[in-house]
Formats: sequence, C-alpha cells, structure tokens
Amino acid sequence: QVIRLMGPADLIGMAPVVGDTIHSTRATALTDGFLCSIPGETVRELLSTSTDFALAVLGYLARDLRVSEDFLMVMTQRPVRRRVADVLLLLHGHTVHGDDWDPLPAVQLKRKEIASMVGTTPETVSRLLADFAAEGLIRLTRVSLELLNAEGLQTVAGEETLPD
Repeated sequence: QVIRLMGPADLIGMAPVVGDTIHSTRATALTDGFLCSIPGETVRELLSTSTDFALAVLGYLARDLRVSEDFLMVMTQRPVRRRVADVLLLLHGHTVHGDDWDPLPAVQLKRKEIASMVGTTPETVSRLLADFAAEGLIRLTRVSLELLNAEGLQTVAGEETLPD
C-alpha cells in the first residue's frame, strides 16, 4: 500500500536512527533521482554535538509527523471523491491547505496505486477520474493525466477544518 509520497530533499529512515525502532517499510522511486545515505552513527554524533543540527532534525520530524497526521485525517474522514481530488493535487505539486512546503514534482500513478492511497477500488478511481474529466478539471489519456483546473480541484477537495 502507498502510504506516503516524498519529494526532493525529504528524509526517509530517520526513526531507526534517532529511536529504538526498525524501519519496516520500503520505498520505490517514481522518478529518476539521487539517494544520499548517511551512516546512523554519524547522525547520532551530530545530534549529540550540534544543537542547531538537533533542532533542525526535530523540526523536520515534527513536520513529518504533521504531514502524516494530516494525510491520515484526510484519507479517513473525507468522502472518496474529495480524497481522490486531494491525491491528484498532491501528485501535481499542489497542496490543498496552502502549506509552504516544497511541492512534489508531477508524477503519474496507476489507478490501482491511487486507489491504494485513498482506500477504495481502482474502478471507483476510474469512475471519479472520468467525472473529473467531464467537469473539465483534468484531461485523461491512456498513459497520462493532466491537471487542467487546480482551483476547481481544490474546491472539490475542500478547505474546511477537519474534525478534531
């Protein structure tokens, strides 16, 4: 199951470095890129000797937690039509809530992968994509999906506060 999309300069695998856990997930690159690996011992040494580095890591982890919590709320509390709109915006480098994060590069996911992210079936995703295309929000081809109206898709996704 797809549980997160990460963009340029995002950190993965930090929990085992700063805590007593084992990383139990895997990552797959959707586009070409570079991976930089820093030994855990080096990170732990920097955490213990540099307050600035430690605060930067804490800030990153806090942001990472917020992203996870927001994504979980969106994907469990919203109707599927809105969840699909959220994911399409995310895939095309937009954020529904206007956060100041670096946008993700535009990527293409299969309907099955989008369905996995939003907790529905590929057939439901196909139907919703066809609806969005009929509404002029996106353009579908056999191999790609083009965002035509980000503001309209943001309206579908909604911007009201989620329940506490």
